[in-house]
Order: sequence, then C-alpha cells, then structure tokens
Amino acid sequence: PGEIANKYLPVQYFIDFKIPVGDISVNPFFEYIENSEIDESNRAVWTGASMGLGAVDVLLAYADIEADSVFAPMTNSNFGGGTTDSSGYLAQARWNVSEKFNWRMTTFLNRK
Repeated sequence: PGEIANKYLPVQYFIDFKIPVGDISVNPFFEYIENSEIDESNRAVWTGASMGLGAVDVLLAYADIEADSVFAPMTNSNFGGGTTDSSGYLAQARWNVSEKFNWRMTTFLNRK
C-alpha cells in the first residue's frame, strides 16, 4: 500500500453572491485554500462568475492549484487531468430544457 507524502490540513475561504442586473443574474465567486501543514506549493485558487438569463446560464472560471495545496482525489477530475499542480480556465454553458432535464457543455483550457 502507498503512503501519502504530505499531511493535509486545508484552510478554506469562500465567497459568492448574486447580483441582479435587470433580467440577468450574475454570481461572482472566489475560493482560496491553503494547506497549513506545509510551507511551499500549498495554495489553490478558484475564481470566476456565472450568469443566467431564463433557461440559459454560462460559467467562466480560472483556477491555479499548486502541487500540495489539496489532496488530489478531492479535485475536479476533469480539470488538469484530475491532479494538482495545474492551472487554467473552465467555460461552461447550460440550457435548462425542463425542471428535471438540462444540456450542459463544458470545456477546459488548462496546463499540468
């Protein structure tokens, strides 16, 4: 069996809020995580905004996840190949066809 090289004690700060702009709902967000158990490569940041108008919404976000900031199995498995030590962008569009069904398209532009 393997052994985890570093200890993880993440400290997380997160803020998001909704801003109504006419018929559009804008939702900016910011997340900062720091692994307090080590001193280097220990930070992760997600920031972006989502916007919704009726049945359609879009999300644009940027992430920078340093190597030992978070435990890799707890990251988005699609972003950066599901590993840490990656950064880049996420773009997503969603069409809510009905209350119980939607179409979603997501693309990533990131580096490992």
